[in-house]
Amino acid sequence: MSSSHDLPHALRRRLLAGTALLPLCGLPPVARAHEARLGSLRLAHPYARPTPGGLRTGAVYFKAIHNQGGQDDELLGGSTPRAEAVEIHAMRLNQDRMQMRQVQRLALPARSSVRLRDGEAGHHLMLVGLKQPLRAGERFPLTLNFARAGRVQVEVWVEAPDGAAPADPHAGH
Repeated sequence: MSSSHDLPHALRRRLLAGTALLPLCGLPPVARAHEARLGSLRLAHPYARPTPGGLRTGAVYFKAIHNQGGQDDELLGGSTPRAEAVEIHAMRLNQDRMQMRQVQRLALPARSSVRLRDGEAGHHLMLVGLKQPLRAGERFPLTLNFARAGRVQVEVWVEAPDGAAPADPHAGH
């Protein structure tokens, strides 16, 4: 038989355990894991870099877009209230210089991952006609359109590079 002293201790342990789980309850999946899912697509860690005042372009990157399904898909573009347009851009190294050009779609082969990372050759989403600068710590919505999977909204986190000044996503354009 337990004493009345044990009951408050047991209850206190349960309350503490339950309280520790509260931050995980009721939050949308995007906020918890900073990723979004749409069918067989998993969009991991959408982020942008802060932009200096006066710059009318910015860029959005993803740690990766994973196509876990058995069929190819394509990213066709997107939209955000933060910019007049969202374009898919490809970057490649040409004679020791990064060159950027707009492309109409980004292939997402079945059972593969595509990285959209800053500072790397490859792809990113260019925000054209920014309505206001992107500031570190902000978050904003971005709607993406896929040929097969359809539309999904992600939350983009504006993150400063570790110890670096804001990058100019339009350099080399």
